[in-house]
Amino acid sequence: MAKYYGVKIGFYTNVYDWTQITKGANIDGGMLWYWNVNGAGPSGETPSNFNDFRPFAKFTKPTVKQFAQVESVCGVTVNRDIYTVNRSKHLLTSQVEKLSDEVIVGTLADDHLANTVQIV
Repeated sequence: MAKYYGVKIGFYTNVYDWTQITKGANIDGGMLWYWNVNGAGPSGETPSNFNDFRPFAKFTKPTVKQFAQVESVCGVTVNRDIYTVNRSKHLLTSQVEKLSDEVIVGTLADDHLANTVQIV
């Protein structure tokens, strides 16, 4: 149905969880938001890049990586993510954008999210 309506499906997982939940199922055309965190807070961060990504279940490139969880930013508890500009540029804050594979570490803007779906 998603393909029929032109909706891209994304998955928030990592290789271990994917294998445990789906028994290693392969899917075609899904976007991957993977997490790699060693624990809560700044001491649990992994590098804010995709160098630790290893392909699995037909995911050959990630779209987003969560590299930190349960951190305080200006008094707000957040998780931190990176994403590639060329795959999610419509979600970025109003900044000068480059059409490249540059990685941006930051946040998503407010009104730019009006046409997206948030899964909680």
